[in-house]
Amino acid sequence: MKRNLLLMLMLPALCLSALAGNSLAETRPRLYSAKSVRLSEGQNRVETGISFIRPGTDSLTLDGNPLIRGEDYRINSLRGVIILNRRVEGGELLKLRYRRYYFNFPPVMVARFPSSEKAPFPRGVTDTLRKLTAEKKNPYRLNISASKSVGFSVGSARGLGIDQSLRVTLSGKLAEDLEVKAFLSDDNLPVQPEGNTEELKRLDRISINIRSRHTEVNLADFNSSLQWSSFSSFQRELRGGELTVTAGGQKFMAGGGVSKGRFETVNITGREGVQGPYQLLSATRFNGVIVIPGSETVYLDGEVMKRGRENDYTIDYSRGSVTFTERVPVTDDSEIVIEFQKGERDYERNAFMGGWSAPFHDGKINIRTFFFTESDDRDSPLTGDYTEEERAALAAAGDNPDSAFASGIEKIDDGGSGYLYSEADSYFVYVESGAEYELDFYEVPGAGGYDTDGFTTAGDLKYKYVGEGNGDYRIGNPLALPERKDLAAVSADASTEHLFISAEGDFSRYDRNTMSELDDGDNNGAAYNMEGGIRGLSFLESTLDLKGSYSSVESGFTSPDQVRRAYFYRNWNLEGVDLEGRENISDFTLNWKREGLW
Repeated sequence: MKRNLLLMLMLPALCLSALAGNSLAETRPRLYSAKSVRLSEGQNRVETGISFIRPGTDSLTLDGNPLIRGEDYRINSLRGVIILNRRVEGGELLKLRYRRYYFNFPPVMVARFPSSEKAPFPRGVTDTLRKLTAEKKNPYRLNISASKSVGFSVGSARGLGIDQSLRVTLSGKLAEDLEVKAFLSDDNLPVQPEGNTEELKRLDRISINIRSRHTEVNLADFNSSLQWSSFSSFQRELRGGELTVTAGGQKFMAGGGVSKGRFETVNITGREGVQGPYQLLSATRFNGVIVIPGSETVYLDGEVMKRGRENDYTIDYSRGSVTFTERVPVTDDSEIVIEFQKGERDYERNAFMGGWSAPFHDGKINIRTFFFTESDDRDSPLTGDYTEEERAALAAAGDNPDSAFASGIEKIDDGGSGYLYSEADSYFVYVESGAEYELDFYEVPGAGGYDTDGFTTAGDLKYKYVGEGNGDYRIGNPLALPERKDLAAVSADASTEHLFISAEGDFSRYDRNTMSELDDGDNNGAAYNMEGGIRGLSFLESTLDLKGSYSSVESGFTSPDQVRRAYFYRNWNLEGVDLEGRENISDFTLNWKREGLW
């Protein structure tokens, strides 16, 4: 009975406290407050820690773009919890503006309704207040999950095989503004990630992401990209490290590592009723080169396609082939362009980059600059150290890859498997024993004298002579030219309410053979772009827009990926035409609009 009486006495007191808090809220200036949160990948629930938000006073922006309440997000005004109804890539800045009631008690007072059997606060008002003012639990913790699987396989023609897989994931907050995410996968399965879904599960990957309010660090395997240039945007899958710092509107980034692939572009004409497969790599290759998973961009008639069986296409990364789904019929008039990165087999390629951007005068002026360098490690070819003959061939080849060949014929003394030379017929013949030569072959479809003839007992390809011009292979060892690309770019833009202007300059150096001093006269090049005009100018009860642009590209200029976007030269009917001298393009547009003329 005393407990019930105590609760009855408490209720008016709490109501008075609420009224007092409300009165306090009403007497304070009705100013908006703001809070910003840097989102992590996949984070759709945001706990702001702000309670008693006035309903209807909240507004959200994501990277400066306004969000619509009820469509783009939902909010619990009592607890200050935001639910985003859109995909979060990670790194976006979410900004909340709001007004709130300044009540002096937390939004949830009890976890359950009191009953006659057991009251929630059995020790009176003192214990009740102690519970209401209790310290919050430590919100900083790490979540770790791991899985390990082992499989066994056995067959009549093979011994016992063991396949294993390890996955470890770590994520959490180490401090108020310090988050960490880490992922490790280690699989010895002889497969690549399947390209039949929109999202890929990577194999043999280590990824560490550390993020604070102004800094982000990526370590091990990561994707690095920069889209600050009209001519020199790039994207690379790297294994190394990258640092990004943002503060006061400025951004600084620097990173580097071992590149997993080399950028390539393939143009294909479709075939009526044939959805695929369309080959990106030679179907007869035996060098283990693959398409880097997730690096491709597929265009069909100028439109970007989406990966996945339920979308537009699937891709086999090991075979290097693309197949379109029934959603996008392919005809004889279909134009297919595929940009991708293929794995390296000749040299280990290193890439380094850095950039800085800053706004001035409240964002009316912006300056950006960056550098990019990518080079093959010529001193450590992946196929083994070069012989003196091979180094001499590379030095004499200049920039011409068709001149970089070694003989491909090596004399042996052990008399094992290999080739014998037939003096009477003037060609080589494979033998399992008593051989005198080891040969290297390279592919020249329809222009060689040899073809594949199955496999040796050791599992290697063997070749047979089929007559000059009747085969796809020749004897020889083509040598890959070690390359180096260096690029620096600077750009600036300025704008007012109706005027805008921008300028950009890109400068490149492309050495197509770092082991030769020949043909270096065309290594340097530059590209420029300028734009300016008027927008939204009111003139004689109408609106006027003017825009002029000029771009210039020298023949020696080279971009990390490609100078112009896909289909650019095809639209000008210049696809496949080599640039000689300088390319100059000018453009001018005028838009005048007036309502009520007719």
